[in-house]
Amino acid sequence: MWIFENPEQDQRAPKVNSMLLGLQSIAKCMGSRAQHGMYIFGNAATCAGVKMWSDIIGMFEQEGNIDEKLQLRCPRHPDTLINVKTPEEFHVFSPEGGCMQRCEWRLDCGHPCVKKCHSDTLHRSTVCMDKCEQIFKHCDHACPKPCGVACGNCVVSVPGAVLPCGHISSTLECFELQDLTRVECKMVVKRTLPTCGHVVSLKCFINIDQYECNEPCGAMLPCGHQCTSKCRQCTRRIDPGDGPQTVTNHGKCKVACGRKFANCKHSCSVPCHDGDTCKPCNQPCEVICAHSRCGKKCSEACAPCAEECRWSCEHRGVRCEMPCAAPCDINPCSERCDLQLTCSHQCPSVCGEECPSEKYCQECGSDEVLDREVDLIMFETYRNINLDEDPIIIPKCGHFYTLDTYDSHMDLKRVYKLNMFGKIVGPRPLDGSDEPADGDSVKEELKIKNCPDCRAPLRDIHRYNRIVKSASLDEATRRFCISSNIELVRLFNEVSEAEDLREASRGDFKRDLRARRVGDPITSTEIMGRVKRNTGLAKRLQAYVLKVKEEEQPYGKVRQLVLNAERRKGTQSNFVIDSSMVQFGFRLKGQLLFFQLRWADLWDRHEISTDPTFPEGLRKTHRKAILTQVKKMWIECGTLVTECQNAKMEKQECEARIYQAQFFALYRKKLISDRETRPLEVGMANLGLHHAEPLPQEPIPEDAGTENLEGIHESLDHCEYLCRKLPGTVGPLKDRVDQARRLLKGGVFYAPVSAEERRLVHLAMSAEFSSTGRWYTCPNGHPVSKGSQPS
Repeated sequence: MWIFENPEQDQRAPKVNSMLLGLQSIAKCMGSRAQHGMYIFGNAATCAGVKMWSDIIGMFEQEGNIDEKLQLRCPRHPDTLINVKTPEEFHVFSPEGGCMQRCEWRLDCGHPCVKKCHSDTLHRSTVCMDKCEQIFKHCDHACPKPCGVACGNCVVSVPGAVLPCGHISSTLECFELQDLTRVECKMVVKRTLPTCGHVVSLKCFINIDQYECNEPCGAMLPCGHQCTSKCRQCTRRIDPGDGPQTVTNHGKCKVACGRKFANCKHSCSVPCHDGDTCKPCNQPCEVICAHSRCGKKCSEACAPCAEECRWSCEHRGVRCEMPCAAPCDINPCSERCDLQLTCSHQCPSVCGEECPSEKYCQECGSDEVLDREVDLIMFETYRNINLDEDPIIIPKCGHFYTLDTYDSHMDLKRVYKLNMFGKIVGPRPLDGSDEPADGDSVKEELKIKNCPDCRAPLRDIHRYNRIVKSASLDEATRRFCISSNIELVRLFNEVSEAEDLREASRGDFKRDLRARRVGDPITSTEIMGRVKRNTGLAKRLQAYVLKVKEEEQPYGKVRQLVLNAERRKGTQSNFVIDSSMVQFGFRLKGQLLFFQLRWADLWDRHEISTDPTFPEGLRKTHRKAILTQVKKMWIECGTLVTECQNAKMEKQECEARIYQAQFFALYRKKLISDRETRPLEVGMANLGLHHAEPLPQEPIPEDAGTENLEGIHESLDHCEYLCRKLPGTVGPLKDRVDQARRLLKGGVFYAPVSAEERRLVHLAMSAEFSSTGRWYTCPNGHPVSKGSQPS
């Protein structure tokens, strides 16, 4: 409360004066202690320093109206006085708004109220907790609930009731006996579902006509897998109007494909894609050597290890001089290792291999080790063999066998020459020029064999380095083929889309040029914006061509490592590149895609620059640029034709000849048309163009003369010969050959590759190096997969 020293000088003085008069009148009226009136709670000493309050407090003291206790009186028991001094005493002496005596009023049910004295409102909300006196009419059971709670249904348990379904219930509540047809039988019974025929265990009351089956479908799908969806997801009942029908739709198979990849031991984990090609394996590569391990995915070609091979022979004092990634060029030693194990006994393994632990010692090993059958030829145990004559080999997996057993299992004679006594005399060349003539196994490719016990790849045995590294090179080549082909398909799609966009947007672009207003001339910037639209794609095509060239392939990289080692050490190895594994197709096809893109760009630039609306100054600039680039492409096509001939790739040779003819035709067309025509007058005043003098007559350069024209016609004749010779692969190019001839004769008709042709090309490219399937070598020596065309 605010106290003002000079109330008469404050604007709030009238309100203060009025309040003082009110308090004074209240004080005068309260001559004695009473329960009704106005009570002020607080400390009087706090306000005694203010004159107004000092006067009021003095009046209260004279009348005896100031006290430390508050006197209460119960309205229902007026003779009972209650004195409270603190707020907590209200809850002690008047817990429910009355006094401490028991409530004397009767409840509506007739029972007395058992609570403390309380207000009328609390009394009306009091629930009687005495026993209910009601009896149920239909069963004579007494209500078990408190008197103040509604009786409801009789819930007394009654056992052994017979339900309409014939089952006997274990127990029911009494009220349920009045209408047993509404009781749900909980007995579990076997039911046959009418929708799918599955037999399921259900509670008796469930309507099977409306029940959705949760059992696995299990139907055999066309792909050969069983359906793993819930039955209710595949089969449902519908009523189209002429009666209920069962409709079944299994959707797509969700089972993992499971097909084995051709270039690793993994299986395809993608959900079933019945007739489609598996995506490349994305599992971590398992290729590892003594120096490092490959950190790429299984579908990517491993980078060859450039470290020096660690294999050596102490008996002959020789060491492998080859890089780790190249097949070793020294003969394996068949002598027993001279080193000692930690148990002080001689190593049981062969020379050149890592010594095992003392666990494999023949003298102090356990019975489990000694009783192991290690000779799969004579079926002898480890304790009975002579290690000096036939030492053992222990791979990382620990499943050891004798030297002769592992040599036979790994097919050592495939890579080494043996004398009449079975001794190794020298390595065989790996290009297949000196294969043994006995048996059919020599016709198979070299593979990394697995452990006879656990099927783990045997990559870590130096004795078989020549086999393992040769097979690893072949494996890396297959991975290179798969990844390169995937990227080639993606680039093919991008080039096709870019070509379509050029054709579709050219008409609108030329109409925009014609619709220019006066003072709004055509600028070189907007023209070059269209010209350079595909620059990024062209650079990626060129980068792809460099990435897949022969030197960047697995065999090419290893060859460079070998040559570097020979130059550094002054030695001569017997490493021979397997020419059948070197891929020329990817580089040649990538170069053809580059020509396809450049042809679309240059033809588009030619069509726009020859439009009459095009300013003469820009036309001359674009003419020079087009001639320079077209001539460059024409010459590069000729180089590509020679490379295709050397690689025996007739289809790519035919495509290169067609592009060569197209570029030559455009080169000659630009020279002749610009030589013979005059600048055209444009009847559009807004362009500001006027008649000009004719261009000076220039002779046709020799490179576009009759001799080269005849040579191009002969090249197209050879294309027609290839189309007749190979109707399945080269035959579809016949229309493009005819189109190139029309261009050479001065025709203006040009149509890009049709959508159907692109679809067929895309399918052929996608299937050419699939990630699963059987590999074989084509007549030209290139590795391809089953169902694909040799590249």
